[in-house]
Amino acid sequence: MEEKWIRDPLSAMLAGVAIVGFGLYAVFAAAGVAQWSEWWAYLLISVGFALAVELPIRMIRRSYRLSGLIFTRLLIGSFFILIGIGGILGFGEWWLALTIIAFGCTILTFGLWWWLGLGRR
Repeated sequence: MEEKWIRDPLSAMLAGVAIVGFGLYAVFAAAGVAQWSEWWAYLLISVGFALAVELPIRMIRRSYRLSGLIFTRLLIGSFFILIGIGGILGFGEWWLALTIIAFGCTILTFGLWWWLGLGRR
């Protein structure tokens, strides 16, 4: 049985990017630049960045393309980044609610785009 990261080394690299990003936050928190109480926001940003970077790389390298909707990873990554930034800047519940609505509208638009056949050209 073949190891998953041997078949798809890009997943290993992106997991490493997310872990390094969160490690940088730990360094900033230890230096007093960031606050430990905001750890979840920085974790969401680092995971979101790794997911958002994945789409262009998979589109460029044909051997790394996956079956299914890789575009949803870009949407989820953007969603994580927006929630993380909102948590750091302290926009509160309104920011979270508006981000969720925007995320839902984006998915709805994407679904309608394909349902109408505009994405199959």
